[in-house]
Amino acid sequence: MGVVFSLAKSGHRLYAGTASGGVSVSEDGGATWKNAGATQGQGLSLSVDSAGSVYLGTSADGAFRLAGPGQAHRRFDADNRRWRRIGWDEMKRCPCQDGHAVVIDPSDHERVFLTTNDGGLLLTEDGGRTWKDGGTRGFLSRSPRGVAFDPQEPRRVYASTFVGGGLFKSEDHGKHWQRRLFGSGTIYTTGISVDPVDHSVYVATVGGGFALKPNGVWKSTDFGETFTRIDRAPGAPPDEFLDLSGRGITVDPHNHTTIYLADRNSGLWRSQDAGASWINVYEPAAFSVTVDPVDPQIAYAGTIFQGVVKSRDGGSTWAQKSNGLPSFDPTDPNAYISISRTAGVQIHPRHHEVLYVGTEGEGVFKSTDGAESWLPANLGLDNPGVVGLALDPVDPDVLYASTTSSVWKTRTGGE
Repeated sequence: MGVVFSLAKSGHRLYAGTASGGVSVSEDGGATWKNAGATQGQGLSLSVDSAGSVYLGTSADGAFRLAGPGQAHRRFDADNRRWRRIGWDEMKRCPCQDGHAVVIDPSDHERVFLTTNDGGLLLTEDGGRTWKDGGTRGFLSRSPRGVAFDPQEPRRVYASTFVGGGLFKSEDHGKHWQRRLFGSGTIYTTGISVDPVDHSVYVATVGGGFALKPNGVWKSTDFGETFTRIDRAPGAPPDEFLDLSGRGITVDPHNHTTIYLADRNSGLWRSQDAGASWINVYEPAAFSVTVDPVDPQIAYAGTIFQGVVKSRDGGSTWAQKSNGLPSFDPTDPNAYISISRTAGVQIHPRHHEVLYVGTEGEGVFKSTDGAESWLPANLGLDNPGVVGLALDPVDPDVLYASTTSSVWKTRTGGE
Protein backbone atom coordinates (compact mmCIF):
# COMPACT_ATOMS: atom_id res chain seq x y z
CA MET A 1 0.00 0.00 0.00
CA GLY A 2 2.90 2.37 0.56
CA VAL A 3 2.24 5.51 2.63
CA VAL A 4 -0.97 5.34 4.71
CA PHE A 5 -2.67 8.57 5.76
CA SER A 6 -5.84 7.29 7.47
CA LEU A 7 -7.59 4.21 8.87
CA ALA A 8 -11.23 3.40 9.62
CA LYS A 9 -13.27 0.30 10.43
CA SER A 10 -16.86 -0.43 9.40
CA GLY A 11 -18.22 -3.78 10.51
CA HIS A 12 -15.59 -6.39 9.71
CA ARG A 13 -13.96 -4.27 7.02
CA LEU A 14 -10.83 -2.19 7.63
CA TYR A 15 -10.16 0.75 5.29
CA ALA A 16 -6.82 2.50 4.71
CA GLY A 17 -6.38 5.81 2.89
CA THR A 18 -3.10 5.79 0.98
CA ALA A 19 -0.80 8.32 -0.70
CA SER A 20 -1.12 7.09 -4.26
CA GLY A 21 -3.64 4.25 -4.44
CA GLY A 22 -6.77 5.84 -3.04
CA VAL A 23 -8.37 3.52 -0.47
CA SER A 24 -7.53 -0.11 0.28
CA VAL A 25 -9.83 -2.49 2.13
CA SER A 26 -9.10 -5.58 4.22
CA GLU A 27 -11.66 -8.18 5.30
CA ASP A 28 -9.27 -10.29 7.38
CA GLY A 29 -8.03 -7.86 9.99
CA GLY A 30 -5.29 -6.39 7.82
CA ALA A 31 -3.63 -9.62 6.69
CA THR A 32 -4.47 -8.95 3.03
CA TRP A 33 -5.62 -5.83 1.19
CA LYS A 34 -7.24 -4.90 -2.10
CA ASN A 35 -8.16 -1.60 -3.72
CA ALA A 36 -11.58 -0.37 -2.65
CA GLY A 37 -12.21 1.44 -5.93
CA ALA A 38 -12.96 4.91 -4.61
CA THR A 39 -10.23 7.07 -6.15
CA GLN A 40 -6.61 6.81 -7.19
CA GLY A 41 -5.77 10.10 -5.48
CA GLN A 42 -4.63 10.56 -1.90
CA GLY A 43 -7.00 9.20 0.76
CA LEU A 44 -6.30 11.80 3.41
CA SER A 45 -9.13 11.17 5.88
CA LEU A 46 -11.60 8.39 6.68
CA SER A 47 -14.46 8.32 9.16
CA VAL A 48 -17.44 6.06 9.90
CA ASP A 49 -20.87 7.16 11.13
CA SER A 50 -23.22 5.27 13.46
CA ALA A 51 -24.85 3.46 10.53
CA GLY A 52 -21.50 2.17 9.27
CA SER A 53 -21.25 4.51 6.27
CA VAL A 54 -17.66 5.38 5.40
CA TYR A 55 -16.70 8.94 4.44
CA LEU A 56 -13.53 9.68 2.51
CA GLY A 57 -11.79 13.02 2.06
CA THR A 58 -9.14 13.29 -0.66
CA SER A 59 -6.42 15.81 -1.37
CA ALA A 60 -7.79 16.99 -4.71
CA ASP A 61 -10.53 14.60 -5.83
CA GLY A 62 -13.38 15.69 -3.60
CA ALA A 63 -15.26 13.73 -0.94
CA PHE A 64 -16.88 10.29 -1.18
CA ARG A 65 -19.41 8.24 0.80
CA LEU A 66 -19.75 4.46 0.94
CA ALA A 67 -23.17 3.50 2.27
CA GLY A 68 -23.30 1.34 5.38
CA PRO A 69 -24.90 -2.12 5.62
CA GLY A 70 -28.56 -1.94 4.66
CA GLN A 71 -28.15 1.55 3.15
CA ALA A 72 -26.70 0.58 -0.20
CA HIS A 73 -28.75 1.06 -3.35
CA ARG A 74 -30.91 -1.97 -4.01
CA ARG A 75 -28.98 -2.78 -7.19
CA PHE A 76 -25.85 -3.39 -5.13
CA ASP A 77 -25.47 -5.96 -2.38
CA ALA A 78 -23.28 -5.50 0.68
CA ASP A 79 -20.23 -6.86 -1.12
CA ASN A 80 -20.67 -4.70 -4.23
CA ARG A 81 -21.35 -1.26 -2.84
CA ARG A 82 -20.23 1.89 -4.65
CA TRP A 83 -18.46 5.00 -3.48
CA ARG A 84 -20.42 8.11 -4.44
CA ARG A 85 -19.23 11.69 -4.62
CA ILE A 86 -20.77 14.10 -2.15
CA GLY A 87 -20.88 17.88 -2.39
CA TRP A 88 -19.04 17.83 -5.73
CA ASP A 89 -21.04 20.65 -7.35
CA GLU A 90 -20.42 22.86 -4.34
CA MET A 91 -16.70 22.06 -4.39
CA LYS A 92 -16.42 22.93 -8.07
CA ARG A 93 -18.03 26.30 -7.39
CA CYS A 94 -15.55 27.03 -4.62
CA PRO A 95 -13.65 30.30 -5.27
CA CYS A 96 -10.39 28.48 -4.55
CA GLN A 97 -10.51 26.89 -8.03
CA ASP A 98 -8.04 29.39 -9.41
CA GLY A 99 -6.53 28.88 -12.83
CA HIS A 100 -3.02 27.74 -13.65
CA ALA A 101 -1.72 26.80 -17.10
CA VAL A 102 -3.53 27.82 -20.28
CA VAL A 103 -2.54 25.63 -23.25
CA ILE A 104 -3.82 25.91 -26.83
CA ASP A 105 -4.21 22.80 -28.99
CA PRO A 106 -1.71 23.26 -31.88
CA SER A 107 -4.10 21.49 -34.26
CA ASP A 108 -7.15 23.59 -33.35
CA HIS A 109 -6.65 27.02 -31.81
CA GLU A 110 -10.26 27.11 -30.57
CA ARG A 111 -9.54 24.18 -28.24
CA VAL A 112 -7.88 25.41 -25.04
CA PHE A 113 -7.11 23.51 -21.84
CA LEU A 114 -7.10 25.25 -18.46
CA THR A 115 -5.61 23.61 -15.40
CA THR A 116 -6.97 24.66 -12.01
CA ASN A 117 -5.91 24.52 -8.40
CA ASP A 118 -8.64 22.17 -7.25
CA GLY A 119 -11.32 22.19 -9.95
CA GLY A 120 -9.83 19.71 -12.37
CA LEU A 121 -8.96 20.02 -16.05
CA LEU A 122 -11.23 22.37 -17.99
CA LEU A 123 -11.65 22.54 -21.75
CA THR A 124 -13.15 24.99 -24.21
CA GLU A 125 -13.75 24.07 -27.84
CA ASP A 126 -15.05 27.46 -28.93
CA GLY A 127 -12.27 29.82 -28.00
CA GLY A 128 -13.35 30.31 -24.41
CA ARG A 129 -17.05 31.07 -24.85
CA THR A 130 -18.05 27.91 -23.01
CA TRP A 131 -16.10 25.51 -20.78
CA LYS A 132 -16.58 21.91 -19.72
CA ASP A 133 -14.79 19.27 -17.69
CA GLY A 134 -11.88 18.11 -19.83
CA GLY A 135 -11.01 15.11 -17.69
CA THR A 136 -14.22 13.14 -17.41
CA ARG A 137 -12.84 9.88 -18.80
CA GLY A 138 -9.90 8.57 -16.84
CA PHE A 139 -8.46 11.83 -15.52
CA LEU A 140 -8.36 11.10 -11.80
CA SER A 141 -6.78 14.23 -10.34
CA ARG A 142 -8.54 17.47 -9.49
CA SER A 143 -5.25 19.42 -9.39
CA PRO A 144 -3.62 19.35 -12.83
CA ARG A 145 -0.67 21.68 -13.41
CA GLY A 146 0.81 21.46 -16.89
CA VAL A 147 -0.44 20.35 -20.32
CA ALA A 148 1.81 19.55 -23.28
CA PHE A 149 0.99 18.35 -26.78
CA ASP A 150 3.29 16.22 -28.87
CA PRO A 151 4.26 18.71 -31.63
CA GLN A 152 4.36 16.00 -34.29
CA GLU A 153 1.20 14.22 -33.09
CA PRO A 154 -1.16 16.78 -31.48
CA ARG A 155 -3.70 14.06 -30.75
CA ARG A 156 -1.21 12.88 -28.12
CA VAL A 157 -1.36 15.11 -25.06
CA TYR A 158 0.10 14.86 -21.58
CA ALA A 159 -1.01 16.48 -18.31
CA SER A 160 0.95 16.74 -15.09
CA THR A 161 -0.71 16.79 -11.68
CA PHE A 162 0.20 18.31 -8.35
CA VAL A 163 -1.13 16.04 -5.62
CA GLY A 164 -0.11 12.41 -5.90
CA GLY A 165 -1.51 12.00 -9.37
CA GLY A 166 1.63 11.44 -11.41
CA LEU A 167 1.17 12.00 -15.14
CA PHE A 168 -1.80 11.47 -17.44
CA LYS A 169 -1.69 10.71 -21.16
CA SER A 170 -4.30 10.90 -23.91
CA GLU A 171 -4.05 9.59 -27.47
CA ASP A 172 -7.26 11.25 -28.70
CA HIS A 173 -6.90 14.99 -28.02
CA GLY A 174 -7.89 14.62 -24.37
CA LYS A 175 -11.12 12.67 -24.77
CA HIS A 176 -9.75 9.70 -22.78
CA TRP A 177 -6.89 9.61 -20.31
CA GLN A 178 -4.60 6.99 -18.83
CA ARG A 179 -2.54 7.44 -15.68
CA ARG A 180 1.23 6.96 -15.60
CA LEU A 181 2.89 6.62 -12.18
CA PHE A 182 6.62 6.89 -11.49
CA GLY A 183 8.88 8.07 -8.69
CA SER A 184 7.56 8.24 -5.15
CA GLY A 185 3.92 7.76 -4.23
CA THR A 186 3.60 11.47 -3.48
CA ILE A 187 5.33 12.83 -6.58
CA TYR A 188 4.15 16.30 -7.66
CA THR A 189 4.58 16.62 -11.43
CA THR A 190 4.50 20.19 -12.72
CA GLY A 191 6.49 21.18 -15.80
CA ILE A 192 6.23 19.04 -18.91
CA SER A 193 7.68 19.30 -22.42
CA VAL A 194 7.73 17.01 -25.46
CA ASP A 195 10.64 16.66 -27.88
CA PRO A 196 9.49 17.82 -31.35
CA VAL A 197 11.79 15.32 -33.09
CA ASP A 198 11.88 12.01 -31.21
CA HIS A 199 8.75 12.38 -29.02
CA SER A 200 10.65 12.08 -25.72
CA VAL A 201 8.72 13.41 -22.73
CA TYR A 202 10.46 15.50 -20.05
CA VAL A 203 8.79 16.08 -16.68
CA ALA A 204 9.90 18.38 -13.87
CA THR A 205 8.62 17.92 -10.33
CA VAL A 206 8.47 19.85 -7.08
CA GLY A 207 8.87 16.85 -4.83
CA GLY A 208 6.54 14.79 -2.69
CA GLY A 209 5.67 17.51 -0.21
CA PHE A 210 7.67 20.67 0.30
CA ALA A 211 9.47 19.30 3.37
CA LEU A 212 10.83 16.34 1.41
CA LYS A 213 13.56 16.19 -1.20
CA PRO A 214 12.41 16.89 -4.75
CA ASN A 215 11.81 14.04 -7.13
CA GLY A 216 13.96 15.67 -9.79
CA VAL A 217 13.65 15.56 -13.58
CA TRP A 218 12.32 12.53 -15.45
CA LYS A 219 12.37 11.38 -19.06
CA SER A 220 10.35 8.90 -21.08
CA THR A 221 11.40 7.57 -24.48
CA ASP A 222 8.37 5.31 -24.94
CA PHE A 223 5.52 7.83 -25.09
CA GLY A 224 5.09 8.06 -21.33
CA GLU A 225 4.88 4.35 -20.62
CA THR A 226 7.99 4.34 -18.41
CA PHE A 227 10.18 7.08 -16.95
CA THR A 228 13.82 7.35 -15.85
CA ARG A 229 15.20 10.00 -13.52
CA ILE A 230 17.85 12.12 -15.28
CA ASP A 231 18.86 15.13 -13.11
CA ARG A 232 22.58 14.38 -12.78
CA ALA A 233 25.69 16.54 -13.00
CA PRO A 234 28.24 15.76 -15.74
CA GLY A 235 30.16 12.61 -14.83
CA ALA A 236 28.00 11.84 -11.78
CA PRO A 237 27.33 8.18 -10.92
CA PRO A 238 23.92 6.80 -11.94
CA ASP A 239 22.45 7.01 -8.42
CA GLU A 240 23.68 10.52 -7.55
CA PHE A 241 21.15 13.23 -8.39
CA LEU A 242 21.07 17.03 -8.24
CA ASP A 243 17.64 17.09 -6.53
CA LEU A 244 16.35 19.69 -8.98
CA SER A 245 12.88 21.08 -8.35
CA GLY A 246 11.14 23.00 -11.08
CA ARG A 247 7.90 24.14 -12.66
CA GLY A 248 9.20 24.93 -16.13
CA ILE A 249 11.01 22.61 -18.53
CA THR A 250 11.56 23.42 -22.21
CA VAL A 251 12.95 21.58 -25.21
CA ASP A 252 14.83 23.94 -27.56
CA PRO A 253 12.82 23.90 -30.83
CA HIS A 254 16.01 24.52 -32.86
CA ASN A 255 18.14 21.82 -31.22
CA HIS A 256 16.12 19.10 -29.57
CA THR A 257 19.05 17.81 -27.50
CA THR A 258 19.17 21.11 -25.57
CA ILE A 259 16.79 21.18 -22.60
CA TYR A 260 16.21 24.00 -20.11
CA LEU A 261 14.89 23.66 -16.58
CA ALA A 262 13.66 26.53 -14.41
CA ASP A 263 14.33 25.53 -10.80
CA ARG A 264 12.37 27.33 -8.08
CA ASN A 265 15.36 27.12 -5.73
CA SER A 266 18.59 27.15 -7.73
CA GLY A 267 17.77 28.99 -10.96
CA LEU A 268 18.23 27.95 -14.57
CA TRP A 269 19.76 24.67 -15.67
CA ARG A 270 20.70 23.52 -19.16
CA SER A 271 21.35 20.11 -20.66
CA GLN A 272 22.98 19.80 -24.08
CA ASP A 273 22.88 16.02 -24.26
CA ALA A 274 19.12 15.33 -24.19
CA GLY A 275 18.94 15.39 -20.40
CA ALA A 276 21.87 13.07 -19.63
CA SER A 277 23.70 15.80 -17.67
CA TRP A 278 22.88 19.28 -16.37
CA ILE A 279 24.79 22.46 -15.50
CA ASN A 280 23.58 25.60 -13.74
CA VAL A 281 23.61 28.64 -16.05
CA TYR A 282 21.84 31.26 -13.87
CA GLU A 283 21.42 31.15 -10.12
CA PRO A 284 18.31 33.25 -9.18
CA ALA A 285 15.14 31.18 -8.76
CA ALA A 286 13.04 30.83 -11.91
CA PHE A 287 9.67 29.55 -13.11
CA SER A 288 9.94 29.28 -16.90
CA VAL A 289 12.15 29.34 -19.99
CA THR A 290 11.08 30.30 -23.53
CA VAL A 291 13.33 29.93 -26.58
CA ASP A 292 12.88 32.41 -29.44
CA PRO A 293 11.25 30.59 -32.40
CA VAL A 294 13.30 32.63 -34.90
CA ASP A 295 16.74 33.09 -33.33
CA PRO A 296 18.14 29.99 -31.57
CA GLN A 297 20.60 32.12 -29.59
CA ILE A 298 17.84 34.07 -27.81
CA ALA A 299 15.96 32.75 -24.79
CA TYR A 300 13.91 34.34 -22.03
CA ALA A 301 13.29 33.20 -18.47
CA GLY A 302 10.69 34.27 -15.98
CA THR A 303 12.15 34.50 -12.49
CA ILE A 304 10.69 34.78 -9.02
CA PHE A 305 12.47 37.96 -7.89
CA GLN A 306 14.39 39.28 -10.93
CA GLY A 307 11.56 39.67 -13.43
CA VAL A 308 12.54 38.68 -16.98
CA VAL A 309 16.08 37.70 -17.92
CA LYS A 310 17.36 37.23 -21.48
CA SER A 311 20.14 35.22 -23.05
CA ARG A 312 21.75 36.12 -26.39
CA ASP A 313 24.21 33.22 -26.50
CA GLY A 314 22.07 30.11 -26.37
CA GLY A 315 21.57 30.11 -22.62
CA SER A 316 25.18 30.43 -21.49
CA THR A 317 24.78 33.89 -19.94
CA TRP A 318 21.72 35.88 -18.87
CA ALA A 319 20.95 39.56 -18.29
CA GLN A 320 18.01 41.11 -16.45
CA LYS A 321 15.50 42.81 -18.78
CA SER A 322 12.83 44.19 -16.46
CA ASN A 323 12.62 47.88 -17.35
CA GLY A 324 8.95 48.75 -16.73
CA LEU A 325 8.09 45.57 -14.87
CA PRO A 326 7.14 45.74 -11.18
CA SER A 327 10.17 45.37 -8.96
CA PHE A 328 10.60 43.20 -5.90
CA ASP A 329 11.56 45.04 -2.72
CA PRO A 330 13.37 42.61 -0.38
CA THR A 331 12.82 45.01 2.55
CA ASP A 332 9.03 44.84 2.17
CA PRO A 333 7.67 41.60 3.70
CA ASN A 334 4.41 42.02 1.75
CA ALA A 335 6.06 42.49 -1.63
CA TYR A 336 5.97 39.32 -3.68
CA ILE A 337 5.53 40.05 -7.36
CA SER A 338 6.92 37.34 -9.59
CA ILE A 339 6.59 36.18 -13.15
CA SER A 340 3.65 33.81 -13.58
CA ARG A 341 4.11 30.33 -12.22
CA THR A 342 2.78 28.44 -15.23
CA ALA A 343 3.39 30.90 -18.07
CA GLY A 344 6.64 31.65 -19.76
CA VAL A 345 7.33 34.72 -21.87
CA GLN A 346 4.97 34.59 -24.85
CA ILE A 347 6.62 35.48 -28.19
CA HIS A 348 4.72 36.74 -31.23
CA PRO A 349 5.11 34.03 -33.91
CA ARG A 350 5.77 36.54 -36.72
CA HIS A 351 7.26 39.51 -34.88
CA HIS A 352 9.66 38.03 -32.36
CA GLU A 353 10.45 41.39 -30.78
CA VAL A 354 6.86 41.51 -29.49
CA LEU A 355 6.59 39.74 -26.13
CA TYR A 356 4.05 39.24 -23.34
CA VAL A 357 4.58 38.21 -19.75
CA GLY A 358 2.24 37.73 -16.81
CA THR A 359 2.95 38.75 -13.22
CA GLU A 360 1.41 37.60 -9.97
CA GLY A 361 0.10 40.91 -8.70
CA GLU A 362 0.41 43.45 -11.53
CA GLY A 363 -1.23 41.69 -14.47
CA VAL A 364 0.10 41.37 -18.03
CA PHE A 365 2.95 43.35 -19.58
CA LYS A 366 3.94 43.78 -23.24
CA SER A 367 7.25 44.56 -24.91
CA THR A 368 7.74 45.60 -28.53
CA ASP A 369 11.54 45.76 -28.42
CA GLY A 370 12.65 42.31 -27.35
CA ALA A 371 12.28 42.89 -23.58
CA GLU A 372 14.28 46.14 -23.49
CA SER A 373 11.16 47.85 -22.07
CA TRP A 374 7.73 46.78 -20.86
CA LEU A 375 4.32 48.45 -20.58
CA PRO A 376 1.12 47.22 -18.86
CA ALA A 377 -1.44 45.51 -21.12
CA ASN A 378 -4.31 45.14 -18.66
CA LEU A 379 -7.28 46.93 -20.22
CA GLY A 380 -10.36 45.00 -19.05
CA LEU A 381 -8.38 42.56 -16.91
CA ASP A 382 -10.07 42.76 -13.51
CA ASN A 383 -7.71 40.43 -11.64
CA PRO A 384 -3.97 41.26 -11.70
CA GLY A 385 -2.99 37.91 -10.16
CA VAL A 386 -1.98 36.27 -13.43
CA VAL A 387 -0.64 32.71 -13.12
CA GLY A 388 -0.97 31.45 -16.69
CA LEU A 389 -0.64 32.99 -20.16
CA ALA A 390 -1.05 31.66 -23.72
CA LEU A 391 -0.72 33.44 -27.08
CA ASP A 392 -2.83 32.10 -29.95
CA PRO A 393 -0.40 30.86 -32.66
CA VAL A 394 -2.96 31.44 -35.42
CA ASP A 395 -4.19 34.86 -34.31
CA PRO A 396 -1.47 36.45 -32.14
CA ASP A 397 -3.76 39.31 -31.13
CA VAL A 398 -5.62 36.72 -29.05
CA LEU A 399 -4.13 36.20 -25.61
CA TYR A 400 -5.49 34.10 -22.75
CA ALA A 401 -4.64 34.87 -19.12
CA SER A 402 -5.60 32.65 -16.22
CA THR A 403 -5.80 34.36 -12.84
CA THR A 404 -6.44 33.44 -9.25
CA SER A 405 -10.17 33.68 -9.94
CA SER A 406 -10.88 32.99 -13.62
CA VAL A 407 -9.58 32.97 -17.18
CA TRP A 408 -9.58 36.04 -19.43
CA LYS A 409 -9.17 36.65 -23.15
CA THR A 410 -8.17 39.66 -25.24
CA ARG A 411 -8.52 39.98 -29.02
CA THR A 412 -6.42 43.13 -29.24
CA GLY A 413 -3.14 42.01 -27.75
CA GLY A 414 -4.10 43.62 -24.45
CA GLU A 415 -4.29 47.11 -25.94
